[in-house]
Amino acid sequence: MAFAIGSSTPEPTKQVKKEVESTTIIKPSPSPKTSAQIEAEKKKKEEDKKKKKEQERLNKIKAQFSVWDGSHTKFKEFIKNNMNDPDSFEHVETRYSDNKTFILVSTKFKGTNTFGGVVTNTMMAKYSIDGDFIEIIE
Repeated sequence: MAFAIGSSTPEPTKQVKKEVESTTIIKPSPSPKTSAQIEAEKKKKEEDKKKKKEQERLNKIKAQFSVWDGSHTKFKEFIKNNMNDPDSFEHVETRYSDNKTFILVSTKFKGTNTFGGVVTNTMMAKYSIDGDFIEIIE
């Protein structure tokens, strides 16, 4: 009940009823795909799969290198372990070449020789895509 302003007698409230119509929306059934559309979808799925596989491969390669100095972490350790003075190792530069079945890693570094002089050397090695040592090239 509602009261009118300045009146003490109640005034009845009006109730409004809304009627809601129910509507059903019928969607047309999709037209059948043509063979060209089916082939295009297959081709796109294959391309996406190929791109994903290539990206995973690149991630495996990138994971072999230090984000700090760009050196190949396993090759750097190999070089240091075979130096006359491993503490004198100084990484200069590392490059790699992707040969599809393996990567060829070239590392330039400095270190002291047996006479105490600082020398710069370069070594090359093959590593698998998964980071396994294959062989020293030079």
